[in-house]
Amino acid sequence: MVMRDIVLKNGVAENLAWVEEQSASTRENAFYSARILRQHGIARVALVVDATSMPRAAACLRKFGMEVVPAPSSFYQLGPQPKDLLPGWKPIRQNEDTLHELLGLVWYKSRGWI
Repeated sequence: MVMRDIVLKNGVAENLAWVEEQSASTRENAFYSARILRQHGIARVALVVDATSMPRAAACLRKFGMEVVPAPSSFYQLGPQPKDLLPGWKPIRQNEDTLHELLGLVWYKSRGWI
């Protein structure tokens, strides 16, 4: 409901702020969201999600018949700064996110979900 509140505060009409509340995974979110969108005659969406999750999320929506225009956010970028070369929790967290998405892609493909 946080995202719904954000779009309402930014001028989206309440009757256009649809909420999907049933999902427990990326695949389920794509399934239920595609169903809601089709009920409103929408077949093409701009998908805003972090860049690491984009391949799997977009593939799931496409599998359920949606045309996806990717609009990724939260890019990770290494720079020539000393902090990028030193161990810390941020690089470990980024590796965890990347591994999660890679394993998710393999799992979803092996199940025929994407």
